[in-house]
Amino acid sequence: MSSIRLYEETIHWRMIILLSIFFSGLMVGSVYFALSTNDEDAGTAILIMAIVLAVMATVMLTFSRLSITITGDGVKVGFGRIIKRFPWDAISGCYQDDASAVRYGGYGIKGGKHKGKTRMVFNVTNAPRVVLVVKGAKFDEFVFSTKRPDEVIRIITSQMKG
Repeated sequence: MSSIRLYEETIHWRMIILLSIFFSGLMVGSVYFALSTNDEDAGTAILIMAIVLAVMATVMLTFSRLSITITGDGVKVGFGRIIKRFPWDAISGCYQDDASAVRYGGYGIKGGKHKGKTRMVFNVTNAPRVVLVVKGAKFDEFVFSTKRPDEVIRIITSQMKG
């Protein structure tokens, strides 16, 4: 097989900018408040806030974009460093998701059942979703959002036949 890219897409979460500004402002205000009080425990509070800010920044950066890559080797979908790879021999079907967008509860990585099948979902809001029927995984179906579901399904279907 080849690693030639047949399809590539990245969906950015624009709301992350507003959330980052809000939380950064909140943390800066908290640090200012901690420094303005003459409390001996201010250093501990600042350290805790720095750790919380670092964790929040890591989570926000991880979920700031969903990347989809289809190559001659298979399908790769990921939020930051959280990546799922499916070689072609692990994919037995592909179709557009008919479940309500509300069912997945918004942006992020979800798990659950739909019509008796276990699913792992990499979801973004306001984008249709594609379902991969997978073999050899802890779930029956892998669902991911894409802005061009028809093109993704066409490419995956053609690779499964070829």
